[in-house]
Amino acid sequence: MMSEARGVLAADEQLSRSAPKAVPFAAFPARDGALPWARSDNGDVAYWLTWGEPDAWPVALWNPRSGDRYDLVEEGAATFLAQWIGGETRFQRFAKPEVRSFDPWRARVHETLTFSAPTSTFPARLQALAAAFAPIEPRGGFGDDDEEKRQVHFVAERGAIRLTYDTVYGHNVRLAAPEAMIDAARARVERALASMGCAVTKLVRA
Repeated sequence: MMSEARGVLAADEQLSRSAPKAVPFAAFPARDGALPWARSDNGDVAYWLTWGEPDAWPVALWNPRSGDRYDLVEEGAATFLAQWIGGETRFQRFAKPEVRSFDPWRARVHETLTFSAPTSTFPARLQALAAAFAPIEPRGGFGDDDEEKRQVHFVAERGAIRLTYDTVYGHNVRLAAPEAMIDAARARVERALASMGCAVTKLVRA
């Protein structure tokens, strides 16, 4: 969590240097600074605003594309999570979740497998990838069903393995799994790609 927070804070500080009025609050550990603790797949970030005692910290929901506008949840993180998971629609950031689920946090290795352009249809590719990890649990998606540019998220192995099939930025499978499982998970992805007539052209580990 702290590693993720440091990455968000570094990005915020870089944005603030290039556009001083773009970030609406000081960054932690500055006095009353914003401390990130969660983010969405759309770039929304949930911050604690470290005002006073930790039990009273409100939550700010902000996206760098929003300028200085953010949602404020004065009641704190637990209230925000309860309202958001319950389908609360008043937030401009953190869109209503399509799938209401919770996976325990685990240390995972993240890899992106870029592959050659396929000739099969998107549904056929998605079916082959899902079959390689069956049974799977859907975790929502992004994009128009009538367009090729889409992202579909799912988990396998009781949430231990996370995958995103991404055609928004080329053709990619974004894989996250515990270090002990990452090699076997990657092999399953590669077998699925082979069944589509595709080959991995680039592998990046984050």
